[in-house]
Amino acid sequence: AAYKQVASHYEDDGFHLKAVAVYKQVLKIDNSLKPIHQKLAELYAELGLISDACVQYEQLALIHEAAQDYEESIECLNKILEIDPANVPVRLKLAELMVQAMQVTHATAHFMKAAEKLQEQGKLEDANKVFERAYDLNPENLNAALASAEIYLQQGEAKRALAKLQPCFDKNTKDIKTLSLMGESFSALKANRKATLVYEALAHIHRDTGDRNQYIQTLEKLIELDPENTQAQNVLTNIDRYWPKSASSTKRKQAKSSSPEQPSEETITTLFDEIAVFQEFGLHDKSVEYLKKVLS
Repeated sequence: AAYKQVASHYEDDGFHLKAVAVYKQVLKIDNSLKPIHQKLAELYAELGLISDACVQYEQLALIHEAAQDYEESIECLNKILEIDPANVPVRLKLAELMVQAMQVTHATAHFMKAAEKLQEQGKLEDANKVFERAYDLNPENLNAALASAEIYLQQGEAKRALAKLQPCFDKNTKDIKTLSLMGESFSALKANRKATLVYEALAHIHRDTGDRNQYIQTLEKLIELDPENTQAQNVLTNIDRYWPKSASSTKRKQAKSSSPEQPSEETITTLFDEIAVFQEFGLHDKSVEYLKKVLS
């Protein structure tokens, strides 16, 4: 009690370093005193001794965890992350504690942040384990599945990437990132026919959303997969006629518009021009689709 009074006196008078020294002496006598750990951690933080503050909060978190006071332990680890947001081990520890405390949504968010940080640091294997942990906790977290698939592709494991991409595709068959990764996976596995089907679907999506550059890149991938793909070659060779650069922004606006509008005379003329190109290249389905737009 005497030590605590002395330390408190030093603290009140602004002699923080002296207060720290006394509080440390108190913990040598009884290391289980949680209020002293708390005081010491706060003083370290005020003095700018970040590493010491983190160590103190971590010790306090362990004391709370041993007593199964998970909420208190979580609070201590959150304090560390306020001081040091890039501390991956602490973030992972926090996430696991949150799982024990049935705070799965918050736990998943911390697992994702930790995995992204590990990915930035080039620790792909560790990052992938954490992404998989996040996905196991919440199978609706398709971002975790996509991130995991991307890492598997970088590591040359296309089959495992496809296994991660399957639920993403089942959920949304038109997601551009999912289809792109699927195309890469099938290409890596030399499953060219499947890759071609995926990239054809992507080409239609890019066309519909008005992304001319991505559309061109997708055509190039189709030709790379099958140099005999005359349809893709013809469209790419005549891309400026088939899809003028000036039309890209207009197509994007049309794709984003949620309410259909009657096409203008200029738009109808453009549609007829495009129908002619489709017919020239044998794209009969697209011709019918565009003819319906003219007649609507």
